[in-house]
Amino acid sequence: MNDSSPLLEAYAWMGLRLSVPAHWELRKHGVLPEAGALVWVDRYAQRLDLRWQTVKQDPDLDRMVQHRREQLASEDPDRILSELPSGQRPWRGVLYGMNPRICHALYSDPAHKVLLQLTFSLEGTREEINRLLREILATVTVAEAPAAATRWRAFGMDVRVPESWCLDSAKILPMDARLTFSCPTRRRWSKIKPAVEIRRMGMAREWFDGDLEAFARSRALDAANARLEGDPSRLRVRSSRPRFPLVGTLGPVEHEERLIRHLREQNAMLMMTLRNAEMARAGLDEVVVEGIRRAHPAGNEVPGAQSLDQPILHAIPLQNRAVALSRQGRGGVLKAPVAPRWWHRRPFRWFSAARDERGFGLDPYGLEVWEACDGERSVERICDLFAQRHDVSFHEARVAVCQFIRSLTERELVVLQLPKECLEAS
Repeated sequence: MNDSSPLLEAYAWMGLRLSVPAHWELRKHGVLPEAGALVWVDRYAQRLDLRWQTVKQDPDLDRMVQHRREQLASEDPDRILSELPSGQRPWRGVLYGMNPRICHALYSDPAHKVLLQLTFSLEGTREEINRLLREILATVTVAEAPAAATRWRAFGMDVRVPESWCLDSAKILPMDARLTFSCPTRRRWSKIKPAVEIRRMGMAREWFDGDLEAFARSRALDAANARLEGDPSRLRVRSSRPRFPLVGTLGPVEHEERLIRHLREQNAMLMMTLRNAEMARAGLDEVVVEGIRRAHPAGNEVPGAQSLDQPILHAIPLQNRAVALSRQGRGGVLKAPVAPRWWHRRPFRWFSAARDERGFGLDPYGLEVWEACDGERSVERICDLFAQRHDVSFHEARVAVCQFIRSLTERELVVLQLPKECLEAS
């Protein structure tokens, strides 16, 4: 896997290794070793769909490609089909179309009995597309069997776990990623199984006050009796509590071990939690977790043509001139005048109070986005600035920024101006 390429970012998932362009974002992920999919998108469209499937015997790739060619030819007899770029053996596949150019590629790993199917949707010149295909396909490998995967590199984390651990779930939210692994237990007869949760929380500078000990105690099962070890940047917390409060310590007791690290340079908090630690054969010392700081290329630095299928990104938000900003602490309040209605006049207003203006509160992030709506920056540019300032990915910034701008437009505090090209395309 090419970890040193400046244009590609390495991923490891379910025993697979590959590298894709740094501005692509992993949006869908499978958690079953038998079959699953990984989907990458850029800020305009889906770019790669990787599917894996365990097989009992090696499939006939040439026959599968020929069947795919016959399907494409039956859909459009005039469609021009091409082979993969030279030097891509043992990959088999077919290319067709232009802007976007679609590529179907197949590979079978005989050692681990895994079939890979990759579908690309790329834009650019033929030379650029062929070069990108060569770079990506050269990094795709099956390093481990999916059921015995030990390395997981995605969502800002690089995780290495023992071979006997398996991934149970992956809950991915903007600025909050959780991977949960099940590990072998000492008591096979017990229904309670130990589990390890690895969590990465972003934008730590905005909600973390710098006191790691207080933060660790707030996460413990019993804050008063929790035992803390380590230094100010890395703490280990051991805590326990009765599983049945009415019985107390006379009944079974739940033990938990947590390792907390503050990734100051990445503006994130990394936590490893071992639940039911008394039943686990292995501890957190056997888990290696590192944070990954991703690059944030600006819109004009992203290779490839910009698509008009996402008009919201090209829209320019304009502030309502009648709205006044009143700063309060780190945030503020937007005050907009209220249009008078008939019940606001005399004699009706003698019996009911009438508001001359309405307010809309802003937290520090909302104030930052409001000030960026200067009539010159597009929504895409505002998302880029938000991502660079808070060390989050573009897609995480887009979720927060677009939801906030949508709420402003619904309240008529801003209006979106679309470029002429987007109107013509729609």
